Amino acid sequence: MILIASAVCNAANYGALYALMPGIPVLVLLGVMLITPSIYNGLLYYKNQSQTHFIALPVITSISYGVFGQFLTSSGKLEAFKTLATQNTGDLIVSIDQNIVGPSQILFLLLFQFAVLFVIKLMTRRKDNDRSFQVEQKISQVR
Repeated sequence: MILIASAVCNAANYGALYALMPGIPVLVLLGVMLITPSIYNGLLYYKNQSQTHFIALPVITSISYGVFGQFLTSSGKLEAFKTLATQNTGDLIVSIDQNIVGPSQILFLLLFQFAVLFVIKLMTRRKDNDRSFQVEQKISQVR
């Protein structure tokens, strides 16, 4: 069920991003591509922490990103976005990479998602190992 929820969240996230292209700012694009999947993957993983979900959630997100990138490239929206986002201020030129679904981008997204889930795993493990937390649980069970 968690994996289906992840696929639906990814489809909605990247589908909305595709619909909004090319008229969104670069920072919004980065936020929706990186931060939003981290939030819903983190919540889904926090609810049911298993090794399968630790691996599958980032993989589903990376596959969804790859599909999104292919649609974006083939539709011509990426070229329009690059034209709008490229800025030249004399000495500094800011431009968008030619290949939005290159191996380096997909690998970065995958590692970023793993890092977020790893931090959640560490935080919840510390909570479970905390003696005061365990004492409070024992007291509440006695009552």
